[in-house]
Amino acid sequence: MSRRRLSWILVLALPWIAACQTNRTYRDPEFNALANRRVAVLPFVPEYSGRNLPTSIVDEVPLVGRRVATGEDFLRQAFTARLSRGAYDIAESAYVDTRLVHAGLYGDYKYQSASPEELGALLSVDAVVIAKVKEWDITYLALETRHTVGVELQMIDVDTGSVLVSADVEESDGAGLSGGPTGFTDLAVQPILGLSSANLVAVGRRVCDRLVDPFLPSDMDLHDADLRAPFLLFATHDQPAEHLMEAGDVLTIVAQGAPDMRAEWVFTSLGYRGSMSEIEPGSYVGKVVIPPGLILDGEIVSVELFNDAGYLSVQNVAHKPLNTLETRS
Repeated sequence: MSRRRLSWILVLALPWIAACQTNRTYRDPEFNALANRRVAVLPFVPEYSGRNLPTSIVDEVPLVGRRVATGEDFLRQAFTARLSRGAYDIAESAYVDTRLVHAGLYGDYKYQSASPEELGALLSVDAVVIAKVKEWDITYLALETRHTVGVELQMIDVDTGSVLVSADVEESDGAGLSGGPTGFTDLAVQPILGLSSANLVAVGRRVCDRLVDPFLPSDMDLHDADLRAPFLLFATHDQPAEHLMEAGDVLTIVAQGAPDMRAEWVFTSLGYRGSMSEIEPGSYVGKVVIPPGLILDGEIVSVELFNDAGYLSVQNVAHKPLNTLETRS
């Protein structure tokens, strides 16, 4: 191939390469990135074309102790892992998927036809993240292998149905012509090396980093933190959901959030409450000895976190209701 012909290929390829970069984000002006929210990240919906290779390219990539077999599964896990760095209580994917299956909304992504309010009630969350994978693609063009990943997602408030945060990100990388080979041997070999799933996964990780940016606290969010409710990352207790408690049993309630706050646990429907101790910065623990005569029937425990300005955050342990041997008739 002549040097002149090769240069024309490069010139023609570069505009197409540049066009594959997208980064559009939106955040509601009233959105508080430090406010406590329980969030469900729903299964990512694949919307890429048939020429893409979702299952044969990802070679069982381990992430956070789980295995993935498709691009959309990998991207969901990678995004969720990054979202956990913010002030969110994220519902476990296994819990979300099981609830969707039982409701008949898992197969064929039927949950898309449900309203945010229905999803919020089903999953016991404050917001849901719905995402579409627009690109998960390896394209081989003789002297160029391009890896393209594109995702569009939204966080939706389940009470109002409004979009709190949205992001539309697409990124490409390449091996071969645009990857900077040094000779004709490289031109022949580099595109083949570019077919490795590791390259596509690397692009996917970068896309997830950019997707999560508008969800995380900004410098202004942190500066104004004292003027708003303190962030509360999670709250839970040590009793299995189906366990029947009795008088004398000890219930331990733990929470993680902003340090140096006042924390209390509350039995939501009874108004029965007590204080929690901060055992280390931001880690709060409360213990409850079940008194004789106390009746718990599907009781929801919540944790309340107060700052000095009087602002309050509340986190419900909604997926682990408490029950006693004696229940209400």
